[in-house]
Amino acid sequence: MPFDSPFPEINIPEVDLLTWLFESPDAPLSKEPIYLDSINPEEKHISLHEYRSLARRVASGIQTKLRLQPQDKLLVFSSNNIYFPVLLMGIVGSECVFTGANPTFTARELAYQIKDAHAKVLFVAPDAVPTALEAAKVTGLDTRKIFVFDDNIKNPNRSAWAQYPIGGYWTDILSEREDFRWRQLSKNELNTTVAINYSSGTTGMPKGVEITHKNFVSNATQSITMDEDVPDYTPVNLAAIPMYHAYGMAAFVLQSAKQGIKVYVMPKFDFVEYLKCIEKYRVTSIAAVPPIIVAFAKHPAVDKTDLSSVKSIGCGAAPLSAETAIAAEAKFNNVRILQGYGLSEVTCAVIVQRENKLNVNPKRGTVGHIAPNCRAKLVDADGKELGRNQPGELWVRGPNVMKGYYNKPEATADTITPDGWLKTGDVAYVDDEGLWYIVDRKKELIKTSGYQVAPAELEAVLLEHPDVADVGVIGIKWADNERPRAYIVRNAGSKVTSEDIKKYMSKVVSSYKQLTGGIVWVDEIPKNPSGKILRKLLRERAAKEVIDTGDHKAKL
Repeated sequence: MPFDSPFPEINIPEVDLLTWLFESPDAPLSKEPIYLDSINPEEKHISLHEYRSLARRVASGIQTKLRLQPQDKLLVFSSNNIYFPVLLMGIVGSECVFTGANPTFTARELAYQIKDAHAKVLFVAPDAVPTALEAAKVTGLDTRKIFVFDDNIKNPNRSAWAQYPIGGYWTDILSEREDFRWRQLSKNELNTTVAINYSSGTTGMPKGVEITHKNFVSNATQSITMDEDVPDYTPVNLAAIPMYHAYGMAAFVLQSAKQGIKVYVMPKFDFVEYLKCIEKYRVTSIAAVPPIIVAFAKHPAVDKTDLSSVKSIGCGAAPLSAETAIAAEAKFNNVRILQGYGLSEVTCAVIVQRENKLNVNPKRGTVGHIAPNCRAKLVDADGKELGRNQPGELWVRGPNVMKGYYNKPEATADTITPDGWLKTGDVAYVDDEGLWYIVDRKKELIKTSGYQVAPAELEAVLLEHPDVADVGVIGIKWADNERPRAYIVRNAGSKVTSEDIKKYMSKVVSSYKQLTGGIVWVDEIPKNPSGKILRKLLRERAAKEVIDTGDHKAKL
């Protein structure tokens, strides 16, 4: 049976994204800094007024200087900077489509996205120009359609890329006109695609997720409604999560700006620098992914940092164990880490929890309640709908569900039912109070001796061990069965052995959950920028390894 949201139905504005964010091209907006560079905030910052003004000039330039047509794709290959929101919203205002790529991509990975998205123009970070040129060569993209993108607009270092046959610097496309007015869309046009956000590719090649005006406005309105309690402090955010990612886009490009919340922007993530920024700028709200929470729990620099300004911590994008959350919370002053659940295919979030919103004392491990205007149901392998406390595949429906996978009608049909239900591929259950819990990826469950084992469960248990810094678990083929194998990163200075881990596991989990597939010691666990473990890479590695349960030492 379908489960409804416990929150009242909300009114979602039926307007395009720019009108929702800025109201109109000339409505009065604050001229106080809202995006500030975390390294040099005194000189590098923009206000909400400047955000809109520059976005309008970008939009006009895309139309008049680049002469692009509606629905043409522009790809941004860059880490965060204070102008990232400007470029994104300028692309949307031009009626073109934004797509963002991980700035650590190789030329091969970038070429895949250029080709898959049919990107016509690239905006790239200065140090990524060689990669972009190599990708352009592979895809046949005109290199004059490549523009350098960074935040040094007052004094761009043009000599650094003068030898490259590229189009120039991103501000070269800015229109001199400041009277550009974006076209306000009719209700029938709100299903127009504005962004193609790529799925993580944890179960195959990444797919482009088409997100519309309606999707963005709906999901942002849902999230802001959940946050409507007025705090008794001035909120300050720190953008460490990539803005090209659905999570960072929602949190920092849209919601913070709509709520008028100051955002310090980190151009590159480094945990020690992250801690310094929290202390220096008195950051109140943290939007995190599990690797950041693990670092709060285990990194020695945390105990030397003043975290007293932090009032709220949200975590999403990947599973987080209750034990890790508790260990991290001990570093703060009476702050609970509130998990949520989302995926690119629902714009950002679909199950959320907030303090003072139905769950004053949230249970450990829950990701919260279904968002307003959304429904969910649980389905077993035979397509039968399940009830409470029965794990099954999570299906969701709501105004934030994607339009589909770009140029992949078969994949779209496999994922979205004719009546609008999105099959998430995640295993979940709902308790008697309407709180939801994510068990694991349906495709990642390890099937061993007739049982199903969730890798996330074993990872959570292993992270409780004092000598384990990080871990990734997969199932490896063993005859006609699967066995759990753990790839483990030791804490600095630790000499823990495989035998130590085996003895520990024998005391805390059932026999079929033991690491009978072996233990491999590594320097790092491969993850995507949102913190999801790239089990596909672990499986590829495992396929090349000799089955052994002894000690290994390697770097992924």
